[in-house]
Amino acid sequence: SKLAAEISGLITSCLLDDELTAVLPNVPFPCVLFEASKKKVSGWRTKIALIKSDNEEIGRLGAQHFLSLGHFASYAFVKSKLPHEWSSERAAAFQSVLATAKTPARIFPPKSAPSATDDPKALQRWLKALPKPAAVMAAYDGRAVEVLNACKAVGVRVPDQVAILGVDNDALYCENVTPMLSSIQQNCEKEGLLAARELSRLLKSRKQAKNIRVTKVPPSKLIERESTV
Repeated sequence: SKLAAEISGLITSCLLDDELTAVLPNVPFPCVLFEASKKKVSGWRTKIALIKSDNEEIGRLGAQHFLSLGHFASYAFVKSKLPHEWSSERAAAFQSVLATAKTPARIFPPKSAPSATDDPKALQRWLKALPKPAAVMAAYDGRAVEVLNACKAVGVRVPDQVAILGVDNDALYCENVTPMLSSIQQNCEKEGLLAARELSRLLKSRKQAKNIRVTKVPPSKLIERESTV
């Protein structure tokens, strides 16, 4: 297209846009993609680099924080509604750390009920059934708000009965609810810098590499607020 002819390179995180996703595999310019699945883009003809949050470290950090508080009867992770790879990676790391500590971690939705992610009542029932006090990490802040609302709907007190931790430290979510949400802050500035560097590298390279380079960026810190104290 005329627009493609005017573009030298692209940095994007809009992979949920079907029209964009359909166009990108064959564009004549290099692309740096945020949080894309390596499996899904491995067949693209264009030159690609991936920038990803270190989702394993995010999950580990959440589990380690809850373990450091040391007073929970159960631990749980609430995944994203859609089957995002980054959500599963965070959940698996969270569960692995707790398994090492000989503490089981429950995952929502259970494998036996994949449709439960679209059912707020299912989340409410699941949270109500957790042994209390419970430590619950959500895949991202928006999901953490849904956990908070589900707790309120069934009369579960936060943080007395359920402590909640999100990811992204999005002030719109974290600071505009009661109680305010604790969250893991990602290093978005570093991700942006590395994306620019990767695009520069791809623009200078003459041939498409056999393997797609994946750069993982660890989170910067955990911000503790009322939902976990």
